[in-house]
Formats: sequence, C-alpha cells, structure tokens
Amino acid sequence: MEILGQSTKTTTPPIYTHLGYLAASGRDVSGIPLIPGVILLVVGAFQLRFRKERHRKVSIATIIGGFLFLSMAFALYLDKPRIPTSIISGTNLKGLGTAFIVYASEHENQLPDAGQWCDILISWADLSPESFRTSYLDINEGECLYAMNENVSSMEFTKIPKDVVLLFETDLGIEEQRTGNVAIRPFAEEIEFYEDNKIFVNRWNQIGGPGDLKSDYHPRLGACVLFGDGHTQFVKIEDIDSLKWTVEESQTQVEATETQ
Repeated sequence: MEILGQSTKTTTPPIYTHLGYLAASGRDVSGIPLIPGVILLVVGAFQLRFRKERHRKVSIATIIGGFLFLSMAFALYLDKPRIPTSIISGTNLKGLGTAFIVYASEHENQLPDAGQWCDILISWADLSPESFRTSYLDINEGECLYAMNENVSSMEFTKIPKDVVLLFETDLGIEEQRTGNVAIRPFAEEIEFYEDNKIFVNRWNQIGGPGDLKSDYHPRLGACVLFGDGHTQFVKIEDIDSLKWTVEESQTQVEATETQ
C-alpha cells in the first residue's frame, strides 16, 4: 500500500514529532537563565561572606548578575507563548490518524485492537504519551483526550467511509478524583515521571459513541474529530447531530444526496 506515492513499509519517527508532542506539556525556556542566575547568587553570596574586603565589589557585581538572570527567567516564564488548545488537539489527532493509516497498511488493513489502541500506537509507532493529551486542559500524562468510535473499531480500515467518525474528543474515564499512578501504564518504564503523578485509571484506550463526545473544550470551534479518511475537523455544537457514526448513516446520506 502507498500513501501519496510513498511506501508505508517503513515508518519514520519525524511523522509523529508534531506540534502536540512539543507543546502539550507546556514546556518553556525560562529554565535556561534560571540556572546561571542561581549559581551567580550562590557564588556572590559566598564571596561576600568569606573573601577579603577588596573583593567586595566583585561579589556585589556577581550577586547583581544573578538577580538579572533570575529576572530574565521570570520574564520568560510570564511571556512564554501559549499555543491554543485547538491547534494542539487538531495536530494530535492528525498525527494519530497518520499512525492509524500506517498501522493498517502493515497489519492486513486492521485497526489496532480497540481495547488497547493507545498502548499499541505508543509501542508500535513509537508515539509519545504527549500525543494523546494537552496539559492546558488538565489532562495528565498517562491520560487520553480521545476515544475510538465503537461502531467502527472492529472494521477493516479502508471500509470505514470517509465521513464517519474514527476518533473524537471525550471526557470518558473522568471520575471524582485521580486514584491511579502513571506507573501503571505500559510505557511508564520509558519515561521520567513523578511518584505523585496521579491519573484517571480509565482515561486510556477509550472507546465510545455519540453520547461520549465532549463539545466544550473549544467553545468557539466545537469538538475536534478525526474521520475515516484521516482528515480532522472542528465540528460546531449545532452541527454535532449531523455527524456520521456508522456505515449505515453514511450510506443513507449518500442515497439522500443522489435522489435530490
């Protein structure tokens, strides 16, 4: 099988190194000046305390330099760019769609097992856990913002109509409080995490239907959805009822269009 004229036999890591991976955790560069700032403060204080009087000016200058670096770090932290959650989620879904296409092409047109689809894509396609979330929406590492459409989960990939939902944003798996730890995820051994990194245990490998779609993560745009042909789209709240969730719904729409 080929995609856009290119063989899908070999997967290339850069395909999945997308914006969601880089931005989901809210990383910033404020730590760059923070470290030398702290070092200069410590060195300056030590010099001021223990060195001779003639070195006093050098010690004070060192301390001032430390404060300047700390001020720079604080300014960078306050001014760090915040990528809209809609861009992160849309890019995440596009990357997941590409992973589904390549996976199906190398597994006899089958989708990943619905009960393990997140784990399979991470282990097989070398996806990062960041590809399944955005921290700006209070979704911790080890949780997933998306669910697979239960109506197509057992279908062959190429038989899913292009206008039928494949993945969609959801709040499935959310409970009263986070009771699990990211250490329970199969990928935990390959990442750095904190022992107190709590997660919703069931917010992973999710499958669901129309009633599980979450439509208010991006109030002005609607819900982000990945369709059977791999394209993503923000569906406004007033248009959500028109989404196709089964092959039958898609065929009915085609037949209705042909009779007009």
